[in-house]
Amino acid sequence: MNRRYYRSLYLFLFFAMLYIETYASHMRSADIKVERVCTATGFTVKITITAYLNSNSTTQFGEHGQILFGDGSTETMSPVTSTLRP
Repeated sequence: MNRRYYRSLYLFLFFAMLYIETYASHMRSADIKVERVCTATGFTVKITITAYLNSNSTTQFGEHGQILFGDGSTETMSPVTSTLRP
């Protein structure tokens, strides 16, 4: 292997060790449920997203959210206020 390869590898490892630790503690997990809705075309689906957030956070789920479907179409999500559960 040449010197340029090793130099690049050493620089990558050096900068990888200089990371800054960050936390995204407001989002715990999410469930995504997709159901087919009976229509004449048969291509309609209902998408339900259930997000589990940290109850100490003021973050709203869906803030600036956008769903990308892969065919170029998108859907914008509106923010939802959290419901506290025991």
